[in-house]
Amino acid sequence: MLKRLLLILTISISISVSAQLSPGSIAFVGIQMDAPDAFAFVALTTIPAGDTIHFTDNGWNGTDFFTTENVASWVNSAATPAGTLIKITDPDDGLILNGIVTGPGTCTGKLSGLSASGDQVIAWVRISGAKVPIAAISTNFWLPVCNTVAVGNANYTCLPSNLTNGVNAVCLSVDSVEVITALHDYDNGFFNVSALTGSVEEIRCAINNVSNWTKNNEPTVAGAPLWPAWNFTFGPSNTSVFQFQSSVINLQEGGAEEIVSFEITPEAASAQTVTIQLGGAANSSDIITFPANVNGLLTLQIPAGSAFASFSISAVADGIVEGNEIGTITISTVSCGLSLGAQSVINYTISESSDPIVSFTSEQENTFLNEGAVVTINVNIAPAPINATTLQLVLSSISPDITFADFTTSAPISSFGAFDVPLAAGQGTYSFTITATDDLLQELAESFAITIGDLPPDLLLGALDSITVVIVDSDSPIEAPVLFINEVMASNTSTIADENGYFGDWIEIYNPGVIAVDLAGMYISDDATTPTKYQFPTGSSATVIPAGGFKLIWADDSTQTGPLHANFKLSSTSGEFVGLYYQGAELFVVDSISFPPQTDDISFGRLEDGGSTWVEFAPTLTTPNASNNTSGITSILENEINLFPNPANEQITVSIPTFKTGTAISIYSIEGKLVKQVKMESNSTVVATNDLASGLYIVKLNNDKATASKKLVVE
Repeated sequence: MLKRLLLILTISISISVSAQLSPGSIAFVGIQMDAPDAFAFVALTTIPAGDTIHFTDNGWNGTDFFTTENVASWVNSAATPAGTLIKITDPDDGLILNGIVTGPGTCTGKLSGLSASGDQVIAWVRISGAKVPIAAISTNFWLPVCNTVAVGNANYTCLPSNLTNGVNAVCLSVDSVEVITALHDYDNGFFNVSALTGSVEEIRCAINNVSNWTKNNEPTVAGAPLWPAWNFTFGPSNTSVFQFQSSVINLQEGGAEEIVSFEITPEAASAQTVTIQLGGAANSSDIITFPANVNGLLTLQIPAGSAFASFSISAVADGIVEGNEIGTITISTVSCGLSLGAQSVINYTISESSDPIVSFTSEQENTFLNEGAVVTINVNIAPAPINATTLQLVLSSISPDITFADFTTSAPISSFGAFDVPLAAGQGTYSFTITATDDLLQELAESFAITIGDLPPDLLLGALDSITVVIVDSDSPIEAPVLFINEVMASNTSTIADENGYFGDWIEIYNPGVIAVDLAGMYISDDATTPTKYQFPTGSSATVIPAGGFKLIWADDSTQTGPLHANFKLSSTSGEFVGLYYQGAELFVVDSISFPPQTDDISFGRLEDGGSTWVEFAPTLTTPNASNNTSGITSILENEINLFPNPANEQITVSIPTFKTGTAISIYSIEGKLVKQVKMESNSTVVATNDLASGLYIVKLNNDKATASKKLVVE
């Protein structure tokens, strides 16, 4: 009897353990962040009756979830076989407390307010008291390092360590190696293969391969109404074999490109990804590939239904006598719908070109030349030509104000900025000199390019076909002007129009000095890593800011419209950086700011012209091309707003040192939805928060003079 009980107990424990859900037991197949919020998942194993799967848009802190957002719990009403689809929708009317389930089971709670600025949903189960994530989807990106401070970030998170992107998790936008500022999120997406046959592992990997997803910010393109009626058939492996079609590739320096081909047998059932490694005696600098390789690695995206794949490769004419070179091309990794065939490595041979290769020397790629100095420029021809021939060099300006008066050359230059170079038979080097003119004028550094032009048929172009010569002013240094970025508007819908009647983003520059300042030659940019994004041209009075005056720069990506129209636009949804730069002996930051997200026709500016305090200006109080001091602003400064307690539960007290009649308290969700608004009756007002869901909010105070905001956490 005891043995029988032990046997029953053993069988019971075995069934219990095998029935536990684990990473990859389900997979997300659809998500919609635009209201109504919704997501869909498929069971990849049988889910026993009574099992519960929890879904949350809370972030993961490395060991557990934050508790600032929502949790929806799906309870299985009966045993659910693999291949079953379940869809959970938030009705978004605030009256229904639970998500609506399409398919088996019931839902308690709902994921309301999924962010259209990017968000995640992580599925987890409880095993022996622990929360175990089993699947995840992000419309934004996975953080490379978990955020463990305070409430974390509501719109992106790290991936739990037991999940792997592309295997049992999927990211619709960018991956974790992207910088956090690259918010290329998609609000909506779905797995676009409606019918798929194969093993559980193959189907799981196909679903979690973002190449198989349709994604878009518009619900009419990738929203829930467009989700297909998925049909998954589980059976024997349906993996395709991926291998090279040929065994060797022959290249010639400077010669035509060759095609490297692969065969896929049978054709790929879903989109796949392959990584190719270039190695051997030849390296990635000896060749050019398309798609481009990065440090010898290139990635091929294989569309569904493909029986073949390929990329092109050509050898660089480097002008160096080095003999034939041999490299390897290896199929490094393949996604889970593919397996490697016998032919996974081939060789390529680069033959030395018999034709002369023309190239500048690498040490002259960037040549700096002081005014009055002379530099020798060398052009190499290797091997030396057998017969006499001619090549052409072309000079082109980079700085807008450089002219042929700023330098002379030992070779005669035509009015078109080009000159012919005669080469004698056996001549392996052509040299000429450049002399920078000392014009005794204080000016910015000037630069021009020298490029090898059209070559006759008996010459090949080498790796370095263009160099830059920079002429550095040797006169007394010029001091950078004192200017301020005074006011910025990133969403101008009706505040002020440009000279053509268009309402573009704008940046106001203020000159506090007693003499006029010309912006000509200076730079403005919305990217700190590319400070020279737009250079103000010379020769226009429009770029002059009078003493004590203002100048509007239109950030409308429309440089053809005029000298005050930059080649970029500003982001109102996420905020952005703006920098103004001056080029002396080195690039100097005149002024820079980083402004927060903006709403229509509300600008972000200095409380006083050139001052250090920044505030938001209400639509009727923006001051484009005018002093910020003239509006009589009563400031509500962020560090003067006090929220207590914060985090809050039942209520908060909002207080400011100085009260102004008409000040309103507005509370917004992190998605920008107004959830509560009350009027301040004194400089200290109590606001109930017990009707707000747990999460992060923005408390904004505004009156007819100014507006400012502060973050609030509701527990």
